[in-house]
Amino acid sequence: MKTRLLFPACFFLLTASHADDLTVGLAVSEYPRTETQTGSGDYFIERENFGQPVGPEYLVDTLDGWEWDQERNATASGFLRIEKPGKYEFISDSFYDRNELRVSGELLCSYRDGTDRIATIDLTEGLVSIESSGYVGSRGKAVVKWRPPGQAEFSPIPRSLLAHKKREVPLVRRFELPRSNDKSLVVVAKDFVLEVYKNGVRVPEEKRHLLLDRFGATAERIDLDLVPGDWLVFHVANNRLRHDGSKFFSISAPHGKEKHGIVTNPDSANWSICDDPVRSRDFIQQREEGTESRAMPISHEWEEGMKYMREFAGDNFHGRPLWGAAPSTWIKYIVPENPELPVYVARSER
Repeated sequence: MKTRLLFPACFFLLTASHADDLTVGLAVSEYPRTETQTGSGDYFIERENFGQPVGPEYLVDTLDGWEWDQERNATASGFLRIEKPGKYEFISDSFYDRNELRVSGELLCSYRDGTDRIATIDLTEGLVSIESSGYVGSRGKAVVKWRPPGQAEFSPIPRSLLAHKKREVPLVRRFELPRSNDKSLVVVAKDFVLEVYKNGVRVPEEKRHLLLDRFGATAERIDLDLVPGDWLVFHVANNRLRHDGSKFFSISAPHGKEKHGIVTNPDSANWSICDDPVRSRDFIQQREEGTESRAMPISHEWEEGMKYMREFAGDNFHGRPLWGAAPSTWIKYIVPENPELPVYVARSER
């Protein structure tokens, strides 16, 4: 049986005099996967063993589906304002129920205690601490709901009741975090990107940052410096049985002075594909290998793909999605000397 520490509730109580030090939303911190979280199915570690946070904190304004990097552990923490004393009920859930919830220092919902378990706690009027903990293996998303006294059904905790201590630099949403360098790529894919390679070498996971998980479709930021002659290979996969087989793959990255100097475009000779797993190794490791096989437009395009490209890359994104001929394919891009400009810009400069 796993033991879990309970922290004194008095430590987490704040008086009204602290209200000026608070601002709306909860602060999310992410923590690295530990050596014991190997994929055997038991990803539990004690909360106090999460270690040191990695990356900057960021803001969430709801616990009803808050998200983090699925390869990490994470906490969304701060304070909950209780307007009326009484018995409060909470439920907390995630993939395989790999999450925990603490309110006023008490562990209400523990790791894998049951997706339908209802936890009850007596709370008095004022501010109490709240912390939702997510684990590796929970697909980077947890849902917390409550039922205050007198309320018939469970519902999301109102945004106005969640708060965290003000920082010298205000927290921003996850997708608004400053990029670690100005050469980061934005990728939107359906169903997903399995691996990314630069110049034949696999891009490490710490350079890939999940921005969105939309029913399996994903958006991510990849921190890479690219120069002319570099080549990228993306291994992407699509399940033809999902959503009528719709798919999507598109990227954007700065090049030179152009914000969207690198974009997906099936008309560009810089994009090529490999549908044969036997040839994929050479396609990844050798820049010119397979470049005669041009990338193709997508006939059944995921209808939300361009919306998310413009959300994460910018409204002026001018690329077009592309794919290969197989559900699982490798897509290569060779960085040219000059940025790839939209057609109307190129024509106007002639």
